[in-house]
Amino acid sequence: MNCVPFTSAPIDVIIGIDQYSFNVKANQPFQGIKNIPTGHIHVIHFQHADDSSMRYGYWFDCSMGNFYVWYNDSEGLFRMKEELDDAKFENIVHDFEERQAMVSYPRIDEDDTWYKLIEFVQVDKIREVVRQKENQFFYVDSSMTTVQENELLKFSLQKAGSKMENGDDEDPADCLNYTITNFKSREAIRPGHEMEDFLDKSYYLNTVMLRGVFRNSYNNYFGELQFAFLNAMFFGNYGSSLQWHAMIELICSSSAVPNCMLDRLDEVLYFQVKTLPEQYSDILLNGRVWNTCLYSSFQKDLLPNTKGMMEKKYPELVGEDNEDEFTVNDLGDEENDNADDEDDEFKPTIVGGVYYQK
Repeated sequence: MNCVPFTSAPIDVIIGIDQYSFNVKANQPFQGIKNIPTGHIHVIHFQHADDSSMRYGYWFDCSMGNFYVWYNDSEGLFRMKEELDDAKFENIVHDFEERQAMVSYPRIDEDDTWYKLIEFVQVDKIREVVRQKENQFFYVDSSMTTVQENELLKFSLQKAGSKMENGDDEDPADCLNYTITNFKSREAIRPGHEMEDFLDKSYYLNTVMLRGVFRNSYNNYFGELQFAFLNAMFFGNYGSSLQWHAMIELICSSSAVPNCMLDRLDEVLYFQVKTLPEQYSDILLNGRVWNTCLYSSFQKDLLPNTKGMMEKKYPELVGEDNEDEFTVNDLGDEENDNADDEDDEFKPTIVGGVYYQK
């Protein structure tokens, strides 16, 4: 059914469904959300009134099961659960509707913004990233790290003298498994093409990422890009913000990009920037990346709508032409610059940036 009933709401909480949110006071007659549009992925998210730092929620598709939300007193969290008994679920929903205790999904805006934000996101991609195969719904929160962040942390601890053994500790189950984007890895920079691949990421984008990781599908690439953005926006998840920026920068740092991607990139980014609450800009937007992508990258002239929206909403953040300073975002610089220096015969000698003077 296209609804998510709540058994109770015993605390003051901000509850969100997709890009909409509303305040619920403790023990007010609130029993859930109805008339949720079908055919889309959705997310219900929470921020407790007494804890402004923690945000969490659940991704789900109504067509995949009967889901309801209950409050777990011992954990102090709202939890989602699937009801396998269809008749029982329908009776509960009918009872709540009779009491007029469920709120309707907010009216879709004329641009159908939610569809634009999740157009390429598929359940299989969510399941792959969050690694929660046992559920038909998927939990994410502010504190979840990414696989790449964990690898960098392990490397830093080992470099500092930690006795942690390499490869013995698996990543935690609640770690986001985004595609690792490392601009200075062996996969990204080919022996004999060091300078070419450092200045132009076309090989890394097309051969390693699109053809290899994303199985020749730009839809899959955009799906992960959109999912990373939404996790950053809804949950303030730092690793998701890094992934979102890295995937944007990879496209913009490539001179050869499939036309089908460029045709949609400006629209995807435009709606993301338009939807992002302005108060989040200081923690979720990397000014250097956006200035590089919009004013000095290979694709700078192909993002007019995104550029216009960024300049309108964040004039203090963008507007700097960085043509004289070409830099590449790389979450793994420290690891690649220091690891296996003696053994890596293919490691290019590359400084942190390449500078040109007019």
